[in-house]
Amino acid sequence: MTKNNNEREVTREVRDEIERFLFREARLIDTEQEREWLETMVDTEIKYQVFSRQLRYRKDTRGSGDKEVYFFDDNYADLNHRIGLRETGTQWVADPPNRLRRIVGNIEGFEGERAGEYRVYSNCMVTRNRMVYEQMSYAYGREDILRRDADGRLKLLQRVIDFEERFVRGRNLLFIL
Repeated sequence: MTKNNNEREVTREVRDEIERFLFREARLIDTEQEREWLETMVDTEIKYQVFSRQLRYRKDTRGSGDKEVYFFDDNYADLNHRIGLRETGTQWVADPPNRLRRIVGNIEGFEGERAGEYRVYSNCMVTRNRMVYEQMSYAYGREDILRRDADGRLKLLQRVIDFEERFVRGRNLLFIL
């Protein structure tokens, strides 16, 4: 997730629209409205990935396979399935429900490769509370591609999350980051 020096920043109006999009998205997910998020804010061609990098000393040049480990590599059907499982009420991780609170910041928006697409970088912090004794906070960086649909609304086309933890300390990651 690196910024290309040739990227052109979006206009202030588009940046404001991108911020409103990301803030609404955070509110919908944090208030268990994932179905509305999926159906109104996510493009059907979504690619949603969450990965962690190997943490090694810079001087350690030994080859040891992939430098990135993927926790999720989802498409629209996968996200729909994950949300559907939570909606059944039979997942132990959803009862009692998670209390999520996320902060989205350091938002940068750039013109995408195609007209109507935007590359967006942001950093996030989400706190997950479940029951009295379960609280975890997660920090991660995101690189998104947003594109306009036929009605001119922004939709999430791609999300790549660089998850800071190599091993998940919390009990699970079964919520939308």
